[in-house]
Amino acid sequence: MVQALRAGALDALISRYPARWPQTPGQPLRYEKRLDAGFAVIAPAGHALARARCVDWQRLAQAPWIMPVASAMLRRLIDDAFRRAGLPAPIIGSNCPSTNIRLVAAGLGLGAVPQVLMRAALAAGQVARVRAAPGIRPGPVVLICREAAEQPARGHAA
Repeated sequence: MVQALRAGALDALISRYPARWPQTPGQPLRYEKRLDAGFAVIAPAGHALARARCVDWQRLAQAPWIMPVASAMLRRLIDDAFRRAGLPAPIIGSNCPSTNIRLVAAGLGLGAVPQVLMRAALAAGQVARVRAAPGIRPGPVVLICREAAEQPARGHAA
C-alpha cells in the first residue's frame, strides 16, 4: 500500500506507526500522529488468568503466547512489556489479529489484540480479558501521506 501511496494511486494511509519505512529518494512521506491505540491481553473464556484481579508479567510469561511477527507494532509492544519485566517473551507466531483471537479461543495460548477487536470477541464469549499489570503501552496510529510538493494535481487546470 505504501507503494501505491508513493505512486499517487492513494492519497493517504491510516496505519500503525512504522518502526522503519524504506524511503524512496524524491518521494518523502509525512507522518501525522492521530491517536494512541490501546491493546489488551486476552485468554480463552474461563481461563484462570482471566479470572484473576491482576496478573503480572512473570505469571504471563509462564503461558504460551500467540503473537504477530517480530516486525509488527503489537509484537514490539508485547516484547517491550516482557523486557521491562526482565523476562523473555514466550511466543507462538501468527500475523493476523482475527486468527490470533481464534487460536486463543481454541485454548492454544494467550494473545494480545487491539482493544477494538477484543470487544467483539468478548461479546461473543470467545475470549476473556486478562488484567495485566502494568498494562501494554498504547501504540501510535498515524496518517501517512506524500509531502505536499509530491501530491499530483487532481482534475485542476493550471
